[in-house]
Amino acid sequence: MTETVSPAIEAFITRWENSGAAERANYQMFLSELCDILEVPRPGPCKPPSKAPIPTLPNQKSKIHNPQSSIPLPSSLLPWPDRLPERVVLIRKLIAGYDKSIAAPDAESLSAHFGRKNKKRTEQIQGIIETLKDMGQL
Repeated sequence: MTETVSPAIEAFITRWENSGAAERANYQMFLSELCDILEVPRPGPCKPPSKAPIPTLPNQKSKIHNPQSSIPLPSSLLPWPDRLPERVVLIRKLIAGYDKSIAAPDAESLSAHFGRKNKKRTEQIQGIIETLKDMGQL
């Protein structure tokens, strides 16, 4: 039993066979046309980023001493951002605020800014630090 292919599908295949392997340049148009052929809704526009403010560092004048480290900590704890870009921004601000003559901040001391010890958060911060170092931004 042979299946018949609709003329619209044949036209779609013919059109994109001749695209010259330029998938990256044409992917948006390709996907939109594919959605039309499959009779599914096209993707909608991206939503703007959350309007929630990115946490900022507390006043640098109010510091307490962390007994496990010679690095001073802010007196108020920071909220741990939900999104990675906000985490990177906050970690970079924290690192920039450290006195480089005392010691370089490590993931554990940076994690203390967000509350009690949390192994997962410390590992995430370590990953951010390593990535920033690899990119030459630290």
